[in-house]
Amino acid sequence: IGGLSYESTAQYYLDINKSAIKKLGGYNKLEIVIITVNLDEIIAHANNKDWEKVTLIFTEAAFKLQSLGADFIVIPCNSFHIVADDVQKAISVPLLSIIDCVG
Repeated sequence: IGGLSYESTAQYYLDINKSAIKKLGGYNKLEIVIITVNLDEIIAHANNKDWEKVTLIFTEAAFKLQSLGADFIVIPCNSFHIVADDVQKAISVPLLSIIDCVG
């Protein structure tokens, strides 16, 4: 799920594909689907402590990715890990949270 920072979304995409090329060689790339969320909308809900709406936005994005056949979903953002458990409960594919990596 991207769009929380377009800069970091782009950087993750680049880094993942560079790693794939190193590991797999040639012109190999991974199949990556990014659903972009509107950070301005999310911040407005977070500032109003409307975590249900924030969760809904992330859950809807996760459902879209799941319906496209995603093997797993990533929320690469420290700030919104607060909704990760609720999003995971709503979907059937693994949700990887950056907090797990940082921890």
